[in-house]
Amino acid sequence: MKKILHIAISLIGILFAQTLFAQTTITITPSQDASVGYHQHFNSARNNYGTADFFGAFTQDGAAGGWNGGRGIMAFDLSGIPVGSTIVSANLAMHGRGPFGGGDAGSVGDIGVNRCNLKRITTAWDQNVVTWNSQPGTTDADEVFLHESNSTTENYHVDVTQLVADMVADPDNSFGFEIVLNTERPVRALVFWSTNGPHPNLWPHLTITYMPATLKSTVFNALNNNQNISSGIYPNPVVSNATILIKQSNQQGNLKVNIVDLSGKIIRTYSSASN
Repeated sequence: MKKILHIAISLIGILFAQTLFAQTTITITPSQDASVGYHQHFNSARNNYGTADFFGAFTQDGAAGGWNGGRGIMAFDLSGIPVGSTIVSANLAMHGRGPFGGGDAGSVGDIGVNRCNLKRITTAWDQNVVTWNSQPGTTDADEVFLHESNSTTENYHVDVTQLVADMVADPDNSFGFEIVLNTERPVRALVFWSTNGPHPNLWPHLTITYMPATLKSTVFNALNNNQNISSGIYPNPVVSNATILIKQSNQQGNLKVNIVDLSGKIIRTYSSASN
């Protein structure tokens, strides 16, 4: 019994150590971004705003009646992430722009009940050509909801792990993010700096941690093939939660498993309630 427990604990330590070594973290800025907008009675829905220094969504009263509004679109080059990789985490950082133009919203920045949806773009677009009338298609699948702002220049850090996983898994139908107001009715705005802003540290940043498929297979196969593991580990690959089945002898006794970090410090202990 003791020998089996010792081996199991060592294997789990190796599993987590190798998994940590296999992970890669990258931080990237948009490869392109643009604002798409319209201003009723001014025919601006056919205008390109690929050089706008803001990225976001807004609606406000138009200067000649009607409404003036917009959405933001941006894309990141994910081609450096190997096909089949597991996306462990992805965080999108966006910095509040504040005033971005004229009007009830543009002269203030974030304003109103400005909850937004962050969606995956499913068709190709060009920041130097795209307009409100030609904006790309999107999907609601795994969309992320952005909370109402607490100030006119609030910074956001958004968990987009599943959205990025979708993009890596289906690159032929993934062309970035769109931000759109949950309710497109004046007066509301949630706006951030784009890559046309003057300070790179205020541009959107996407930080992704991933595990390449070849490395994760090596780690999990080593565990699954050990004689002390009954049915291995599942799901495979593991992102956040896993079940490990371990053979035990017919002797009585509880099972204790320690999970350790790379320095050898115990970070979690699990014990079974029965043999």
